[in-house]
Amino acid sequence: MSDKLSFSLHEATTALDNAVEALLVREHGLSLSQFVFLANCSEIEPCDVTRLAHRMAVSKAAVSKRVAPMVASGWLATGTDPANARRVVLSLTDRSRALVEVAAADLEQRLASIFDDPRAAHIDTQRLNSDLTVVAALLNEKGSL
Repeated sequence: MSDKLSFSLHEATTALDNAVEALLVREHGLSLSQFVFLANCSEIEPCDVTRLAHRMAVSKAAVSKRVAPMVASGWLATGTDPANARRVVLSLTDRSRALVEVAAADLEQRLASIFDDPRAAHIDTQRLNSDLTVVAALLNEKGSL
């Protein structure tokens, strides 16, 4: 790790992403990007492409491109908005909703086990989560450094 906070945060995020990707593929049969897509959708469903893109901080095209494969895999259902027939509404299937719930719980439990290491004995995980939530909010509000 670096003595620079920005580098250390990036290294920790990269290590977390790599570990989560390996777990999700091995134990749940989906990639990190698929999980992130489904998990974000689950938080705001039913939702349209625009709202999901905004939540994920990606383009509408990036979300739209993933819809058909997710539907074909049985993870996502589409419909139309009664107020606007041109708007596609996205919802998780029961299968993917259960998958997200189980995978998220598994991730939380396994991440918590990392802090059982004696080198992490001084870390208050609730405080760490709270602090990181504040950092993320501040960065999102500021928009640019």
